[in-house]
Amino acid sequence: MRMSPIRLFVRLREYLWANPNIIEAIIALLIKLVGAGLSFGFSFLVARNLGAVGNGNFALAQSTALVAMTFSLMGLDYVLLRAMAGDIKQGNTAAARGTSRTALLFSTTSAIIIGVGVALLGAPLLQSLIGKGLEPGLLVLSGVAVLPLTLNRMAAVSLRGSGAVQASLWFDGPQAMLLAVGVLIAMVVAQVPVTARDVVLLYFSTTAVNAIIAWFVYRRRSRDWPAPSATSGRAMLRQGAQISFVVLSRMLLDWVVLVSLSANRSTFEVGQFRTAWQIAGLIMLLVTTFDTVAGPRIAAAYRVRDIATIRRIMRQQVGTMSLLSLPLFVLTLGFPEWVLGLFGPNFVGGATALRILALGQLINILAGPIGVVLLMTGNERQSLYVSVISLAMLAICCFTLIPAYGLNGAAMTTTLIIAARTLTSVAMVRRLFRTI
Repeated sequence: MRMSPIRLFVRLREYLWANPNIIEAIIALLIKLVGAGLSFGFSFLVARNLGAVGNGNFALAQSTALVAMTFSLMGLDYVLLRAMAGDIKQGNTAAARGTSRTALLFSTTSAIIIGVGVALLGAPLLQSLIGKGLEPGLLVLSGVAVLPLTLNRMAAVSLRGSGAVQASLWFDGPQAMLLAVGVLIAMVVAQVPVTARDVVLLYFSTTAVNAIIAWFVYRRRSRDWPAPSATSGRAMLRQGAQISFVVLSRMLLDWVVLVSLSANRSTFEVGQFRTAWQIAGLIMLLVTTFDTVAGPRIAAAYRVRDIATIRRIMRQQVGTMSLLSLPLFVLTLGFPEWVLGLFGPNFVGGATALRILALGQLINILAGPIGVVLLMTGNERQSLYVSVISLAMLAICCFTLIPAYGLNGAAMTTTLIIAARTLTSVAMVRRLFRTI
């Protein structure tokens, strides 16, 4: 018997009302799509105005700053999110506020030290390693950018941990990109010459402005909370150490591949690879969006040992992501030349690399939020094992695949590591559920 449209609507509304995480995920996805559109527009403008070499210069500077930021965070962003979500679930806002303050103090201090180290020591070393085609001084700016990037990340996580998921998503990318795209468009329209240095400065300065606004919003949200309770910074650092290694292994995948490709080939191929990776990253956007929403809910459910809720979140995420990512897979696997041609004729050579990278994202989609489950349930040690395997594979591939196959070797390296990391994590999550 056919169901009437009204009855179908009522059933759908009841289902969504009973599963608020789906509604939050949809809203989060819309915000992420806005951010992805702005990021895509920014990358498009950079590629069209600077070409593959200029885009490669920007990619190396940006990746270096992001890796340095990940070092400065020391895994405290994940510890903070996990702790705050649990504290808010139990109504302990004083503990949540104390955790945020402690994490901010340690990460800020670390960001200043690491940023100075990158600017004074790391930049000259990388400049001598990469050399070919890299604009001098860009890596020094990467060191300067570590502090604002760290502050922005901690503000977004504090908002997310407090329950303001949508606000945290907005400040974790879209707003800074909106400012950057606006200024870059104004420069292009005014026919102001744009260099790689200009783009790097623009990207990092808009992040600094964004961080200030994000912390102001968090302050307003938490102003009625009681005074922060004491939080053990040593305990947070101990928890964050293993998480930091896990997150760094993921960040290093992108950065090491770019540096290896630049050292063995040229910044031209770095620009091609980076563009292909950003397009494939639109698929990864679905994963990170749903992970962002699922993370606090998984942490809160695990605090009260509600494993059924965790399983339901995982099933819903896989089904929704598979449906939403289908058009992207059609484009990246079926028409990669056309997609890359939008950035300019210099980028069409990355078509095969784009296909390979898309296959890696397909594995991510089908696996679901397994990485988040491990981190949000306190099983960072298992994630640590996965990271060690990934780094070993990365080292081998950087000495074999990338020198031999260049651009396509970089894509194969990325996809192989994603596949190994994802499938190993799936096995660990299944074992975890059997032992709880």
